[in-house]
Amino acid sequence: MSALLAGEFGFANARRDWVCGLDEKAAALLSWGLAGRTPHAQAAALRALLVGWRGFYSDVRVYARARTTEGQALMRRLGFEECARPDGVNPLYGSTGFPDKLGAMLLRHSILGDWEAPR
Repeated sequence: MSALLAGEFGFANARRDWVCGLDEKAAALLSWGLAGRTPHAQAAALRALLVGWRGFYSDVRVYARARTTEGQALMRRLGFEECARPDGVNPLYGSTGFPDKLGAMLLRHSILGDWEAPR
């Protein structure tokens, strides 16, 4: 967590002790690269985040970096709160819970369909 808030945790420098294995319980998730060049690609990226989060990690706090004004607005709409600015510029956001109502609304208004049935 301290590496994340300090801006030291990333794909290029992730240490093994910062990453949980498949048989371990995750304490937090960090999301990178949820961008899309077209509305369809943007919706697909958001769906991937929401479906994975809801389906596998609904009890785990999700962290995300927002490097654009649009990304920062999306984080606020998803109920994320700003936690830190590790690089002094781009905020790191943390979830405050899974955004069920907003997630359902976003998927209803996209070409990607509804939530999968619960397991």
